[in-house]
Amino acid sequence: MYFNICPEDLQNFFELHSDVQLRAGIQEQVAKALLTNLEGGIDTLDEKQLLARKEIFGENTLPERKKKRFWEFMVDALSDVTLIVLIVCGILSLILGLTIEKDKTVGWIEGASILVAVLIVVLISSLNDFQKEKQFRELSAIKDDVIVSVTRNFKRMQIPAKELLVGDLLHLSTGDIVTADGLLLKGYDVKVDNSSLTGESEPVEKSPNEDPVIYSGTKILAGYGILLVCAVGVRSQTGIIHRLVSSNASISAGKKRTSEHKESEPTGESTHLLSEEHKYSSSSSSDVSEPDESVIEGSGSVLQKKLEDLAVRIGYFGMMMAVLTFLILVIRFCIKTYTVRRFDVADLAEFLKFFIVGITVLVVAVPEGLPLAVTIALAFSVKRMLRDKNLVRHLDACETMGSATTICSDKTGTLTTNQMTVAACEFAHVQKDCLQYDKAPLGRTSKDIVEQIASVNSTAEVLIEDDGRCEYLGSSTECALLYFLRVHNIDYAKYRKTCEVAKLVTFSSARKRMSTIIYLPQEEIYRVLCKGAGEVVLGRCAFLYREDTGKGPLTPELRDYYQQRIDDYAQKGLRTLTFAYKDLSKETFEARGANTDFVESSLIFMGIVGIKDPVRPEVVNAIKQCQKAGIVVRMVTGDNVLTACTIAKECGILDADYSFFSVMEGPDFRNRVTEADGVINMRNFNMIWPHLRVLARSSPQDKYVLVDGLIRADNGGRQIVAVTGDGTNDAPALKRAHVGFAMGIQGTEVAKEASDIILMDDNFNSIVSAVKWGRNIYDSVSKFLQFQLTVNVVAILVAVVSSAVIETSPLTAVQMLWINLIMDSLASLALATEPPSAALLSRKPYRNDKPIVTGKMIRFIVGHSLYQCLIVFGTIFLFRTVSAFVHVIAKTPTTTSAQQFYIPDSGLVSLDKPTVHFTMVFNLFVLLQLVNEINARKIHGELNVFSGLTMNWLYLVIMAAQLLCQLVIVQFGGKAFGVVPLSWYHWLMSGFSGTPTELTSPIHSHSFYIQDFKRSSQVL
Repeated sequence: MYFNICPEDLQNFFELHSDVQLRAGIQEQVAKALLTNLEGGIDTLDEKQLLARKEIFGENTLPERKKKRFWEFMVDALSDVTLIVLIVCGILSLILGLTIEKDKTVGWIEGASILVAVLIVVLISSLNDFQKEKQFRELSAIKDDVIVSVTRNFKRMQIPAKELLVGDLLHLSTGDIVTADGLLLKGYDVKVDNSSLTGESEPVEKSPNEDPVIYSGTKILAGYGILLVCAVGVRSQTGIIHRLVSSNASISAGKKRTSEHKESEPTGESTHLLSEEHKYSSSSSSDVSEPDESVIEGSGSVLQKKLEDLAVRIGYFGMMMAVLTFLILVIRFCIKTYTVRRFDVADLAEFLKFFIVGITVLVVAVPEGLPLAVTIALAFSVKRMLRDKNLVRHLDACETMGSATTICSDKTGTLTTNQMTVAACEFAHVQKDCLQYDKAPLGRTSKDIVEQIASVNSTAEVLIEDDGRCEYLGSSTECALLYFLRVHNIDYAKYRKTCEVAKLVTFSSARKRMSTIIYLPQEEIYRVLCKGAGEVVLGRCAFLYREDTGKGPLTPELRDYYQQRIDDYAQKGLRTLTFAYKDLSKETFEARGANTDFVESSLIFMGIVGIKDPVRPEVVNAIKQCQKAGIVVRMVTGDNVLTACTIAKECGILDADYSFFSVMEGPDFRNRVTEADGVINMRNFNMIWPHLRVLARSSPQDKYVLVDGLIRADNGGRQIVAVTGDGTNDAPALKRAHVGFAMGIQGTEVAKEASDIILMDDNFNSIVSAVKWGRNIYDSVSKFLQFQLTVNVVAILVAVVSSAVIETSPLTAVQMLWINLIMDSLASLALATEPPSAALLSRKPYRNDKPIVTGKMIRFIVGHSLYQCLIVFGTIFLFRTVSAFVHVIAKTPTTTSAQQFYIPDSGLVSLDKPTVHFTMVFNLFVLLQLVNEINARKIHGELNVFSGLTMNWLYLVIMAAQLLCQLVIVQFGGKAFGVVPLSWYHWLMSGFSGTPTELTSPIHSHSFYIQDFKRSSQVL
């Protein structure tokens, strides 16, 4: 056996550990049993050991959620009430056709046709849902692909969390979500959020000596540490909970284990394994969780709710029309039949046919395709947005971006390239640019202090690949310093090995600085190494180190001089850092070393560094697009106000002649807009926010106040706010905003968890893409809506009027089911997958309170409905007259061409067998809808309805498939579809009748047509 400890022992340790087991050195004993080197990690070169480690302790994955099978989607589709009624009617029609119909050889066809048509509708609906589920699973898999940092074979490397093994040395830093259970080997100021386990929101301090146990699913709120991984996958606490909540058979056992775990928790906090809080919080651990339900199923968005409400209203209207159609048919039949004879059992077949017609009117009227159109548009957009580096976590965020009016963006990495380099520096009061650092007139003491601050007071790492390439891990600012050292042939790792770290105070956006205390054994002193925001660290300095005279007082003149140098750097767009240090005796450190405020006061100023982060070349144009689209971009940054202004001007966010409130610093902004108790003074806020463009030296609290105030603002129209964030403390603002964007590269796991969309490239241009796709969703749904409402109006009018006048519907139940299939599943798929165009960014944002059906859409619907009704009713009621006229012409020998267009008279009422007359009505109706599907692509009154048609191959394929199916149905459908084959000139007549709708489309949608309908749009 390779290992001296088994998985059960480790699992019991984490579930039932006691104070005795937490004795000093427990980490070393466990590491030895797991064959882990405390400095180098596990040996992955020993393949047998690696395989044994996987087989014995398992891998860091959880069983996938059971996939929904295709037949389950079919069952869901069959749960629709109208389809159930149609199935029952189809079965009854089949029975009656085989028993009491006069011609039993063909009597069964109508019932069988209805059942087949329902089956086709169910299959297509199920296929759509199945594909949607598959897409969301793929996206969820990408979302769950978390990268972690480990040490293996004495090298630090990055691996997917699912490849984490027991015995690994896992590096943890602020904002991480822990992906395995383990023991803390090294830790500096580590604070953990255990709320996913205990339900308690208070952070818990962890240290190697006192409380080293850290569970999977918890969050690192502060600090830095190295964890010895002891349990992964199903054996970790997250895995145990997953197993308990997903298995009904083990619920009772799980409750018993929960009770035991509560009593044995070392912190004294209860562990509610089966609590609702724990179920959902623990699942946020991206590497081992089930797919995010909000991604799999989607959430009830504003647009979906509006459409569902509209669908219900239309459904009620359709139900009324269906009942009216049924009653008209029954009453007319009874009056016509029972005034001359008595009731016959065979009449039941007629009543059933009337009922089926009524039900099919209801099927056509109920726009179940509306929610489907939103779902398809969202699913299509989410997939395409991933190509544009937007990983969508919550579906409703896609459409919300279509309404965004303001974007609060970070600077670093979003507006800039995040490729930082040291562009200027001054150390030890040497009046020379130290970019030629190796040639600078600095002594060894000065260089040692500078290099200690850059090397040791940092959590960044440089990974050297086998081919010699370097990969920098960590904060981009710290990586710039390590790169600076590497360029000058300085080995940062040498300093880290020789300097013993006694204490580390991590950087936070509130403190704006980071400090590390090291012990220097030769001098027997402790040295405080501090770096941070230029003016912040300068303000904590009382002394200055000069190369020529050594330590001396930092006089007001020298302080003003360096403040001016910081401003000079900032005006060049450089991020400024101040380096400082302080030496403490052993006695002083032991007495007051725990007091962070003390160790970071009366520092010795060592110098300043200017770091350049170039603006992304595409950002300037992206911000222009936002401004053209009516979206205000605001920069929220922790940088110096002068640096922020320089970058904002370069990006186009800030004009040269900006007003007083256009640029503010966080503390000033906070003092002006918040009361003493932290409540926002909306009167003051409303005076500031319309002008504000740059918020510098801001804290996460300032960002939250800005976002919260914008959402609550009651002047200048309702604001839809998008915000970017990368830090753990940005999570509240990300959650508060309508759409929160987390940084995929620099963002912490906590920030990603709180976001709606993750920017995979940290690029502002990707946000503009999200806006474009959000607006495209609105347009796609609007296109489908105006198409479907047109079909609804015409189909219902044809059914009701025909029933009242000619005692039957010219469209059979099977034909109407085919029409319903066209206008629901196929049309939604065609119209909801249109790609976005550049014109989307030339319009103002969509308001959330904007009616779904606009004035132009109503004019389109009414205009096309009137034209289609005119054509269809003309074909129904004037058919005999036209036929007779053509018949007279056809007898003339000189008009042979007219004879080709002669349509045999088939009668107007009798439907004992299919007729050319009603086949023409059906064919013409369908072709009108297919032409209307092209017209519906434009919703803003555009004249050219064909523009961009070739860009959507899926649309063209669906249109071609619909036309081909219609051809097959008419020519070969026979009695099943109630049709007879048409000759080529019949098709030509149908085509000519539908073509004028293309010519009238621009007229119907232009503003001079029926202006009064603008008011009626408010009703919808």
